[in-house]
Amino acid sequence: MRQWPIDAARLAQAAPRLIDTTARETLLEAVRSLPVEQIASRAGLAYTVGYAALVDGNQDAGIGWLARARAALRPSDWLLEARIAFEIGAAYLTRGLASPADVLLLDAQGDGTRVSADRVHLQALADEAAGDYRRATANYRRVLQGDMPVLSQATRVLAMINLAAALNQHDPAESLALSEFALATITAHGFHRRLRPPALNVMGYAQICVGRFAAARTTLKQAAAEARVSGYTRVELYAEFNQAILDELSGAPFDAARRLVRLRDRCANVHTDVAGWAAIRLAWLSWINGETDGAASGLPRDHPTWRSARYADALRCLVAFDDSRRGRTAQAIAEFSGCVRSAESRGDSASAFALLLQLAHLEHAEGRAASARKRIDRALEILEASTFRLSPNWWSADAFRTLLKVADHPSIAELVPPPLLQGRVAGRRDVEVYLDGTVMLDGAEFFLLWATGRTGRHMLLRFFTELLLSYPQPLARDLLADRLWPESEGDAAVRNLYAATNDLRKILVDVPGVRVRVDAGHYRLIFDPNVHLYESHRPATN
Repeated sequence: MRQWPIDAARLAQAAPRLIDTTARETLLEAVRSLPVEQIASRAGLAYTVGYAALVDGNQDAGIGWLARARAALRPSDWLLEARIAFEIGAAYLTRGLASPADVLLLDAQGDGTRVSADRVHLQALADEAAGDYRRATANYRRVLQGDMPVLSQATRVLAMINLAAALNQHDPAESLALSEFALATITAHGFHRRLRPPALNVMGYAQICVGRFAAARTTLKQAAAEARVSGYTRVELYAEFNQAILDELSGAPFDAARRLVRLRDRCANVHTDVAGWAAIRLAWLSWINGETDGAASGLPRDHPTWRSARYADALRCLVAFDDSRRGRTAQAIAEFSGCVRSAESRGDSASAFALLLQLAHLEHAEGRAASARKRIDRALEILEASTFRLSPNWWSADAFRTLLKVADHPSIAELVPPPLLQGRVAGRRDVEVYLDGTVMLDGAEFFLLWATGRTGRHMLLRFFTELLLSYPQPLARDLLADRLWPESEGDAAVRNLYAATNDLRKILVDVPGVRVRVDAGHYRLIFDPNVHLYESHRPATN
């Protein structure tokens, strides 16, 4: 067992660098064995107790001890001063309160000649809280460059995790890589396991954004479980919130709503911004579930979330959805357009993509086909410049159906529709599919609109039956193109296949539980549990 110095001065010097390591429990036992007056009189000891209280979810006690630590600082403790400022500022930002963080940032600047990694890290958190993802990302990267002094290398691990979180809305592929590296670094450097749950939570969110739902569910459950064991309440709540997003995108909005209600109740006595996001998400679900007159009515104007600038853009989106449902189309289009501009300026590409689809859906329904196509074209430009496959925000089956109807672009053939595309009927309708392409819905024949698109009825039916005959095995792109267009040159046949895939998806959007997936150049059909494939067609019934 490690032997701790009984000298309080030596312990105060070592403690701030050891609190994030596997020595944490032994360290805290030694610190807490000292008289309270002695802990309060030494900045390193007071910081250690305060930081531990913050991680345990006791913000009031944590901020109190960190304030004592600031009062006990000496001029030579400037690195510890920056770390204390970071912890206090971050705690207030999680409550949606930016002013204390701004004061601490100004105070931590000093004469400008000494800039620590913790101060830049706090600036990045403040940037992100203000919705400026681009500036936040740049500051997180500055922390990781390693050219600024830092109290503990754990700061760089936390910055790595926060950078991964900031990248999720534009580049979740890089976010996944950073999360994996953060987890490896925690193990390699002997950091405490309490640093793992935030990295796992960010990783799970990134997996949602790239469409890896099964992996996301596993990761988020692990994040919640490890956070619960570690007493890391805020991360546990966020992992539950992200699972609600996963429920919604998996076609189970009512399950998502139930999870969010439980989450909201748990947040009642916890200082965390998760409460506001849960309230906003519940209002959004009330809109897509058709349970209220509109999205904004699901969140009354006297709700405290309306008073926080942290949620301003999300609340503006709720108002736009509310106006669209109430028939105030001009106002809704103007509000959605402003939301898109704001999302793009913040670097939130995934939300901008989803909101552009909502705009296109609204304009297409109003007969403004040319404007809807421009919105779709812009959405596809964002998609091609990013690595996300779907947006975790403002995603709906109706908007995605409009994308499939309006879009004329080869990249759509590579876009995997989420299960939400099948709507709330998924799993509740009995679908029978036969090898000749006939579809039965709840015992009655469902007539597919094979004339949709430019591919042609005969070729689309051939394409569908080729996939049926191969099910559940995939067909390689070149083999499939050669079978369907044997007389065409290779490149021309592949272009025909892209167009045909778009057209087939447009047809299948109305068949709950049936969709086309393209993985690494291989095409196959995906059937949900409500879908059954048969060889022989039985007569239709009324």
